[in-house]
Amino acid sequence: TRSLSPQGRGWGEGFPTFVLMLNVTIRSARRLILDGWVSSVRLPGAAGEFEVLGFHVPFVATLKTGRVWVDRPVPVPGGPGSIEPGTPGTGTGRQMLLVRGGLAWLASERLMVVVEDMTPRGAR
Repeated sequence: TRSLSPQGRGWGEGFPTFVLMLNVTIRSARRLILDGWVSSVRLPGAAGEFEVLGFHVPFVATLKTGRVWVDRPVPVPGGPGSIEPGTPGTGTGRQMLLVRGGLAWLASERLMVVVEDMTPRGAR
């Protein structure tokens, strides 16, 4: 299911602004890296870097070596959406992970990312 997350007042006559949340699973062959709701994911596609937001059209893409940026506006301590314990940059903000190739696909309103190798590199 898709989710809308209110983020305060927006433009115009008191219309609320919303962040469209995206259900994401990122894993390597050895472990689950992330499984939960985020506001966006930026991926190093073989044809160029691209960003995935809520309500994105379905796709399949190969990934090259590069950075994956995950924006997490809402803390999810210990529950669904938590990142592997000890990973820098958990909670709110932006987290960057280095990948060495992989595959990403969006279907049935869920982004799945399977990578050859992924290393957490902290948050910004």
